[in-house]
Amino acid sequence: MSMVWLSVYLAAILLMGHVIVSMILRGERRSRVECAGLVLAIGAGGLGQVLLWASLVGFTPGRSILAVIVLVFGAKQWQLVWKHQWPWSRAARSEGHSRLDGLCTIAAIAVITGCVVMVSVQAIALPVYSWDAFAIWAFKAKVLLRESLSSRPPYFYDTTLSYSHLDYPLLIPFLMAGAFGAMGEGNEHLGNIVFPVLFLALGFQMFGALRWKIDRPRSLLLTALMMSIPTVMNWAGAGIADVALILYYTGSVFYFLKWMEEQRRADLILTILFSVFTASTKNEGFALALILGGFMFLFAASARNKAKLADFLFFTVGFMVLQSPWIWWSRAIPRTHENYGGRLRLSVVIENWDRMSVIVGEFLKQAWTWPRWGGVWVLLFLVAILGYRGFGRRFVVVVWLLLISQLGLYALIFVVTPWDVRELLGSALDRVLMQTLPSVVLLVGFHWKEINALS
Repeated sequence: MSMVWLSVYLAAILLMGHVIVSMILRGERRSRVECAGLVLAIGAGGLGQVLLWASLVGFTPGRSILAVIVLVFGAKQWQLVWKHQWPWSRAARSEGHSRLDGLCTIAAIAVITGCVVMVSVQAIALPVYSWDAFAIWAFKAKVLLRESLSSRPPYFYDTTLSYSHLDYPLLIPFLMAGAFGAMGEGNEHLGNIVFPVLFLALGFQMFGALRWKIDRPRSLLLTALMMSIPTVMNWAGAGIADVALILYYTGSVFYFLKWMEEQRRADLILTILFSVFTASTKNEGFALALILGGFMFLFAASARNKAKLADFLFFTVGFMVLQSPWIWWSRAIPRTHENYGGRLRLSVVIENWDRMSVIVGEFLKQAWTWPRWGGVWVLLFLVAILGYRGFGRRFVVVVWLLLISQLGLYALIFVVTPWDVRELLGSALDRVLMQTLPSVVLLVGFHWKEINALS
């Protein structure tokens, strides 16, 4: 019976995602792969948000809530099907490719499929091996399964019970708690079923983003490269939130670029949703959403266009309205582990500035380590030189600025941290650099296109 209800849980993700995407696009056709990524990513993010809001008013994740979600969104889905309103494109673009391109396509699909299978086995069949997965994410999911946020669970406020990171956003714990609630138990294996879903969504999402500017074989190769990077494979099914963060940050960056270049309201709404999900995944996600909003403001202000400024205001209001329930509820949570926002003071930065040489050195050392990153940083360096004409395109420059801002933010965190910086770099830098992959892979693709344009 628990497997039946776990199927209901997955159906809730699919139905919610498809209905929301269909309503946002309103008959506008997008590619099948892009739609698949949107459905999975927004369905998971939307389910996590709904479970959080339900918990705020007193309902714990369980079969009743999942059944209501499936019934409500199933009825709406039937209405959309009856009216022939869905976003899936019927016709793919025809492209001529060489035999080598065909072989590359087959190889890339095989790699992607193998990565998804391995992550699924890692998440569901293997024992939990990450201490953070057990002590932070899964443990919070078990707390949320039994106590609603409206009851102010002692776990979040009694510092004698604190292990770490009480103030982390709860999107991933609520998704895990939803799976636990569907099964009726805190099964740490099947409770991880959402992680293969998020990993698959990441593949669809990155491929769709790359296809915006480059052809299918190269988009598939770069997607396969990103999904098979050893660090990504290590953490994708481990039960932590970092791969979910790069999924939602990929969507934030991509749809921001599309809005900037094409000015479609649907892309602006998708930027809002992905930014909310990014901020709801980890604390650094909120900072990334603020950085993105800052670039949106600069673009709108420099254009001196009232419509673009109105879009920025729409983004700001939409983001804050959707994020405010968590901000309001979490305001009183003790910061027992780290409070980087409180330490971002000029005096602290000046006092610890000598750490910067250690931080930059470790950044460079890890970035060029092949067993961890598969040469993706080396590839970025090479294609940026060979495809230098990409720097003449606005959307490429914006992605570079986003990447530099993200790296600068992380470097600043390591400067002000109260912990031993070398120890923290050794334990956290691989996940920090993994969070930059959306920008890195997009830049590789965009510059690669410029190399092809020269040939």
